[in-house]
Amino acid sequence: MRQPKNESKRESLVEEVTAALAASNGTKFDAPEADSEPNERKETADNEQQQVKGETEVKKQKEAEKEMQRQRRLEEQKREEEKKRREEQKGKEEEERLKEEERRKKEDVERKTKEEKEHSAKTTEQDKHSSPAEDPDAPPNFLYKVTASHPYDGEDEDELTFETGETIYVIEYDDPEEQDEGWLMGINKSNRKKGVFPENFTRKV
Repeated sequence: MRQPKNESKRESLVEEVTAALAASNGTKFDAPEADSEPNERKETADNEQQQVKGETEVKKQKEAEKEMQRQRRLEEQKREEEKKRREEQKGKEEEERLKEEERRKKEDVERKTKEEKEHSAKTTEQDKHSSPAEDPDAPPNFLYKVTASHPYDGEDEDELTFETGETIYVIEYDDPEEQDEGWLMGINKSNRKKGVFPENFTRKV
C-alpha cells in the first residue's frame, strides 16, 4: 500500500530534524536500513542454482561411470567369446589331426599287410632260406644254410669235417629216426661231402 505524499514528506522532515539534532549533540544518526529481503532472495536463488548444477554434474558423472562399466563388461564378454571360439577351433583342429593320423596308420597297416601277403604268395619257404636259383652250388631241396663258427674234425666216417667260415647245406635225414638231438645232416659246400655234424659248431645264415 502506497503512503500519502504528505506523510512521506513528514517522515523525511523528521529524519532531517533528527539528523540535525544528532549532529548538534555530537551523536551519529543512523538512517533506517534499506530492505535486505531482495538480496537474500537473490542469494538463495543463486545457492539453489549452484546446488542444482552440482547435482546435475554428479548425475552426469555417475551416468558416465555406468557407461564405462557397461563398455568394460561388453569388452570382457567379447574377449571371453573370442577365447572360447579359439579354444573350440583348436579342439576341432586337434580332432581333425588325430583323425588324419589314425587314417594314415590304418593305411600303413593295410599297405604292409598287402605287401606281406603278396610277398608270401610269391615266396616259398625254400626261397626264404636260399634256393638253387640263387645259389647254383646248392643241392636240391636243402632246408637252409649254416656257416661254421668253429672248426670240426669228424671222428666217424659219417661225420663232416670243416673249418671256420665254411658253408654247409642242411638237408633232411634219409631216415628221420636216425637223427640225434643236437646233430644235423648236411653237405659241405667246399668238398660236396655229405655227413652229420654238431649243430652248436655252426650258425644259421
